Amino acid sequence: MPIRNQIEAVSQTLTEQPTFIYGTVNEINSLADDASFPCIFMYPLQPIGSGRR
Repeated sequence: MPIRNQIEAVSQTLTEQPTFIYGTVNEINSLADDASFPCIFMYPLQPIGSGRR
């Protein structure tokens, strides 16, 4: 299960049952206009271990 799905599943167990929005900055800005609050925003995760140090 991707980490995004795990985070969304945990957010749904919170008492307030916040809205979960995932996407790029532009997508989040657009979706947030119609979201109900409280809300959890999540950007795409960056790969770990890209070889850069």
